[in-house]
Amino acid sequence: MMSYRNNISFILTVGFLFLIGALFFSVSAQDETDTETSIDSALFSEGETTFVELHLSPEGIYGVDSGGTEWEYDFSRERFVNEEIDNDHYSTTTVFRRDGIRINIDDLDKFEKLADLENLDALEAEEIVRMAEEAARLAEQAMVKRYKGLQLRSVTVEVDEVVHGSIIAIGEVTVRGVVEGDVISYDQVTISSTGLIEGDVRAPEIVKMRGGTILGERYETELPDIDIPSIVLFEKTSFTAFWVILIIFFSLLFFGLI
Repeated sequence: MMSYRNNISFILTVGFLFLIGALFFSVSAQDETDTETSIDSALFSEGETTFVELHLSPEGIYGVDSGGTEWEYDFSRERFVNEEIDNDHYSTTTVFRRDGIRINIDDLDKFEKLADLENLDALEAEEIVRMAEEAARLAEQAMVKRYKGLQLRSVTVEVDEVVHGSIIAIGEVTVRGVVEGDVISYDQVTISSTGLIEGDVRAPEIVKMRGGTILGERYETELPDIDIPSIVLFEKTSFTAFWVILIIFFSLLFFGLI
């Protein structure tokens, strides 16, 4: 009977010690994890550098992460770097977070085109980045066009078209694709949700739908009139006009057309 009680006491004692040991190690591991998380979260979140500020200037591009550390954009390596941090050890993914919206800013082309990103609210910035990605995708398979001189008609740039250079038109200009220059119209310029104009826009009326992008300046004003010189074939008292009309009359009469 005593042996049975001793065995039970031994088992309970071992179990109690095992429980205390497991609890101790779990608390230690949790403290270590919390410490690592607090260190990493200041600069990195699941392999990402989270920026809360983005600034662009003539000297270059720099950002401030959630830990207050400044990063400069290295154009030769095409990523953000910090002299005090070995970011080769970490993922190079960089994101910009505002109001819970996550925007990937790894792509330098988008960064250069969206120079006013920091002045937009999060939803506008996310929408523009999405449209820039869509425009870049379409540009890879787009039909390239070039308009030379003044267009005497309406011009439409379709979704799968990229125009190298500027467009100057008498009629309305509708941009559903990409124009890599300026757009000038004496009528109206319409930029659809997929349209991207990398230069300035000048027209009496400019209509930009949600998602459409104008990277240059927008000038909604009347354009100066085009001076087309008049051509005078005959003077009012010219005998040449009389003989020309007479020849045409007898020619039509001869061929039985009148």
